[in-house]
Amino acid sequence: HHKTTIETECKEILALEKLELLAANTTELADKTHSNATKIAEIKTKASDSATRLAALKGNSTLIKDCAIIAAAERLERDCKELEELEKFIKFADNSTAVADKTKNNATKIAEIKAEASKDATKLQNLETNSTLVKLCIIIAAAEREKHECEEIKKLETFIAFAGNSSAVADKTKNNATKAGEIEAQSSKDATVLAKLKSNATLVSDCAA
Repeated sequence: HHKTTIETECKEILALEKLELLAANTTELADKTHSNATKIAEIKTKASDSATRLAALKGNSTLIKDCAIIAAAERLERDCKELEELEKFIKFADNSTAVADKTKNNATKIAEIKAEASKDATKLQNLETNSTLVKLCIIIAAAEREKHECEEIKKLETFIAFAGNSSAVADKTKNNATKAGEIEAQSSKDATVLAKLKSNATLVSDCAA
C-alpha cells in the first residue's frame, strides 16, 4: 500500500512539474490552446493553485529519493526490454529463411529489414558498452525466470495433489473413468516436470523464501 502511495505521489510531482513548465512557456501555451485566452488563463490559474502542493511534495526529501529510485528502476526495465528486443530482431534479421518467410521473399522488404537491423546493431552496441546495465539485465531476467518457475512449481503441486485425491477427482469428473484416466496421465507427466524443477536446490530454496 505504501509503495502505491509513493508511486502516485511521484506521478503527481511529474504532472505538476509539467503543468508548471507549460504555464511558463508562452509559445507552447499558445500552441496547445490554439491561442484561446480563456484556456491560457485556466492553465495559468491551475498551475498557480498547484504550486503550493508541488512545493510541499518536493519539500519531502525522502519522497524525492524514493521517486529517483522508482524512475531509475523504470529506466532500467525499459533499457533491458530494449536490449532484449534489439537482440531478438537482429537474430531474426540474420536468419535469411525466417526473413524470406516473413516477407514472402519481397526484396524491398528484405532490404528494409536488413537496414533496420544494421541501425539496431549500432543501438545495441551502445547499450552493451554499459557493462553495469548488461549485468543488471541478466540479473533481472534470471529473477523473472525464477519467479515464473516458482509459480509453475506451485501450479504443478496443486494439480498433482488434486489428482491424488480420488474423491475430488470423482467429484470433478462426475465419476467418468475416461476423464479420471486423463487426469491421472496428466498428473504423471506433471510429476516428471516437477521433479526436474525441484532437482534445482537453489530454485526450491528461493521459492520457499
